[in-house]
Amino acid sequence: ATSRTGTAKWRRNRRIMLHRAQQAGQTHCPLCTGLLTYERTDQPNSAEVDHITPHSRGGSDNLDNLRIICNYATNHAAQDTHTAATPHDHNAQDRKSVV
Repeated sequence: ATSRTGTAKWRRNRRIMLHRAQQAGQTHCPLCTGLLTYERTDQPNSAEVDHITPHSRGGSDNLDNLRIICNYATNHAAQDTHTAATPHDHNAQDRKSVV
């Protein structure tokens, strides 16, 4: 069995959403207002495709159920059932490791 995120529909719609957000000039996460990066996928401020209504609640992979938020907000929102994430300084962790 193929995982839900491994389906051709999900991969296609993920690419479309990231492209649309970049073309529209989306530079900040709408949940925590942090600056987004589209170049890296492993940072707290990496742009992520998120389900507005989760699959567990009947949501689909359709474009109208997807949004772009940061990696931090994706993880925070999932814990809080998609409520607004607290404003977050995405670079705080990087500064702590330098000090």
